[in-house]
Amino acid sequence: MSRGIPIPGADADGVLLALPFLKEANFNDNATVGKKVVVIGGGNVAFDVARSAKRLGAQQVNLCCLESRPEIPAFSWELDEAAEEDIAINPSWGPKEIKVVDGKVVGITFKRCTHVFDENRMFSPAYNEDELLDIEADNVVFSIGQGADMNGFTGTSLEVDGRGRIKWNPATFQTNLPNVFACGEVVTGPGAAVAAMRNAHDAATSIETFLTTGKIEPVTVLKPAPIGKLPDFTTLKITRKDKNDISVMDPAERLKSFVEAEGGFELQTAVYEAQRCMNCGRGATMARPEDCAACLSCVRVCPYGAPYISEARVAGFSWESCQACGICASVCPGLAIDIAYNDDTLINEQIDKGTSGVTVFGCQYAVPTIKNPASMASPSIPGVNMVRLMCTSRLDTRHLLRAVENGADGIAVLACPDEECRHRKGVNWAEIRTNEVKKVLEATGIGAGRIAFMGAPGGPEAFGRMMGEFKAKLDELGPNPVSKVLAVD
Repeated sequence: MSRGIPIPGADADGVLLALPFLKEANFNDNATVGKKVVVIGGGNVAFDVARSAKRLGAQQVNLCCLESRPEIPAFSWELDEAAEEDIAINPSWGPKEIKVVDGKVVGITFKRCTHVFDENRMFSPAYNEDELLDIEADNVVFSIGQGADMNGFTGTSLEVDGRGRIKWNPATFQTNLPNVFACGEVVTGPGAAVAAMRNAHDAATSIETFLTTGKIEPVTVLKPAPIGKLPDFTTLKITRKDKNDISVMDPAERLKSFVEAEGGFELQTAVYEAQRCMNCGRGATMARPEDCAACLSCVRVCPYGAPYISEARVAGFSWESCQACGICASVCPGLAIDIAYNDDTLINEQIDKGTSGVTVFGCQYAVPTIKNPASMASPSIPGVNMVRLMCTSRLDTRHLLRAVENGADGIAVLACPDEECRHRKGVNWAEIRTNEVKKVLEATGIGAGRIAFMGAPGGPEAFGRMMGEFKAKLDELGPNPVSKVLAVD
């Protein structure tokens, strides 16, 4: 439930709490506020309240918070859009007293907040009582956070601490009552919603153990290792792509109603925005340490400095740096490295779908068949088996030769030019692998013409033309002599 502040006048008519106010604004078509509204708080909810008050007809809205302007916790665009809507933002002010006449709010006095946190970054606001700010108001809305509603536990033997939170054992989630468990913000205090969900999941695990075994035991839930800040060295290496701003309705228009003010992206722009993701934290793993020779091959080729050799003389990877390009896996002589979502099993499953025709290898950005309405509407090309990689740098000679052994009549490798590739690798590994396999196919009499290295096609039509021209060349060569289909016949 929303919390208020026990200052003089806080119980006057016209003093509101954030969540009930927003509920009224959302579900009551006839909701109104006074002409002058003051919102206390600096979070996103406070800005929601202030902007909603404008839409309900308030002519003057002041938002006052303890934090200085750089410290305001709300999203930056909330501040920008609130300013566009003529909402006055007053940082570094704390409420002192609500002025009341005949039981109704007429204004509020603030005192200057000199700092919000102490030297240990603990919440410890300090004020200058000699510097005051008076603002006229018909309504004052507290938006300073939420707290647990403990009214339901009044008169019970459930123990509560001095801060109004349920006492619990964080290892077992049990309260002082044998069969009562607690979790979430009612025990941890305010925080992120996802943290409360995680806490509830662990509590459910403890309850399940209690119900099935009758025992209270500490919960042991394996949690993924946290990913730290992207190192400066890696940041400098990453190909930066500017983001597109979402279109926003003109302030004068958006103040007329609660209609969604932000527009969406067109299809092409939405796909571009998705492609800006560099797959941080889901990349290389040392899957088979017994096969690692600590040869430094992965360390030598990684553009981002992610691999390292541990004291046990086994390669490891910094997930903060790894961008899932897959180069390390393709050069590892021991085949000890896997790439998340791009390990050999998944790649081979795609390769094995092509027992004739053309097998095409390409990165998820070079291949023009991203699952969106435009590509789904275009017909697929008969006789073409697509093998999608996180980046074509992941491609190994083993993958290309597997396609030949499966009976593919031709192999096409699609790769972005190095200057356009999202990974600044300096070497086009896909082209190197293609040339290596060309030599093998020529030496064995299968024919180097069955494999072609191509640039990124640039679109479904261009891709179709490229495949048409390549298949015409393959028709001249005839079927793959090691085709499984021919072997069966």
